[in-house]
Amino acid sequence: MDEQALLGLNPNADSDFRRRALAYFEQLKISPDAWQVCAEAPAQRTYSDDHIKFFCFLVLEHQVKYKHSELTTVQQQLIKETLISWLQVQMLNPQPEKTFIQNKAAQVFALLFVTEYLTKWSNIFLFVVFFFILFFVFYILSVIDLNPRGVDLYLQILMVIDSETSKAFTNKETVKQCGCSEVYLDYLQSFLPIRKDVLRSGVHTFLHRMIICLEEEVPPFTPSASEHMLKDSEAKDLQELIPLIKQITAKIKMQVSPFLQQMFMPLLHAIFKVLLRPAEENDQSAALEKQMLQRSYLAFLQTVAGSRMSKVRANQGAENVERVLITIIQGAVEYTDPTAQNTCFIILSKLVELWGGKDGPVGFSDFVYKHTVSACFLAPLKQTFNLDDAQTVLALSECAVKLKTIHLKWGPECVQYLQQEYLPSLQVAPEIIQESSTPAARC
Repeated sequence: MDEQALLGLNPNADSDFRRRALAYFEQLKISPDAWQVCAEAPAQRTYSDDHIKFFCFLVLEHQVKYKHSELTTVQQQLIKETLISWLQVQMLNPQPEKTFIQNKAAQVFALLFVTEYLTKWSNIFLFVVFFFILFFVFYILSVIDLNPRGVDLYLQILMVIDSETSKAFTNKETVKQCGCSEVYLDYLQSFLPIRKDVLRSGVHTFLHRMIICLEEEVPPFTPSASEHMLKDSEAKDLQELIPLIKQITAKIKMQVSPFLQQMFMPLLHAIFKVLLRPAEENDQSAALEKQMLQRSYLAFLQTVAGSRMSKVRANQGAENVERVLITIIQGAVEYTDPTAQNTCFIILSKLVELWGGKDGPVGFSDFVYKHTVSACFLAPLKQTFNLDDAQTVLALSECAVKLKTIHLKWGPECVQYLQQEYLPSLQVAPEIIQESSTPAARC
């Protein structure tokens, strides 16, 4: 392989090497034979660099996913022999491969399984027999402590296979028609109790697929699984978990309310813990992870607010609700990320629409006057509020919408607050106060 191009696979490589690596990958994809070099490398342990190993499996994945039918019988056999040889190496390897390599290898196994199942039944029978033997060997090796992580790899492969086969179904009804509901329910009962950190990502992917296939039958299984996923979570773990909860909320809506009531604050506490964790000043990777987690957190709150599940809010306690609301205000005013800032204003607008007026939750009117109104004025005054950015322009529009909604909900009381309390506190001249608030009073 092109050793110079492979240098670009390192995340710390400069842009020229990265472009060369990408071009090399595209070259391997279109070449009818060059990919075979990548096929031989994992089994023969040609390279020790983890990123090169991942690259080899990435090339194999492309061949199985897009070109399997074009390959000769010998080439198809080469892929199978490569995977089996790689697994045999893993059996006695005291140092397991990194999780991201195992995940990609499992994906290739799953794609091959699905492809062979659809076209070559006799081959797939041998494949299944091999996997039963493989599990037995991995289990024995783990018991005698020669390879304690081998069973993890085996389970990871099975989970990805289950996820891939489920893609044949588009909803719960198609699963029922094929008589597969009980099969996938059994899978849920088998996989969700797993307490292995290395398998978290696989469990997330599997649950995403099961929500599509089983819909409202999934939530009863998720509290225990989610509890484990939140334990000692890193930013990346939470970023994977939040879309899963959002998917459950959007797919099942009111049926998922009890689950969300139980999960809401534990999830938020885990997020706050990660966001408040100190990081090195120049650690750009950690800063980016936190920024993405902030976006995920706010997107989750937006989903809950948009789903109108008032019971979720009501059962969290006044202190917890206030803490969450303050984080939204802080994001609206202090975040320098325009996307997150805009999301904060969208959430505030939705909450004012849902809870605004005299019949809203106790204390919400005070919160709106003390924090929400001020956020609409303070945020645009920040030097970081860049109107050349499209998301910032959207945030400004949300400010205007929110102020209009507040006026519609509270009427003259809102105008009186602006005239007599808030705008004077900003040292705004009386004539400007009168000029700016008179049109609102006439609405």
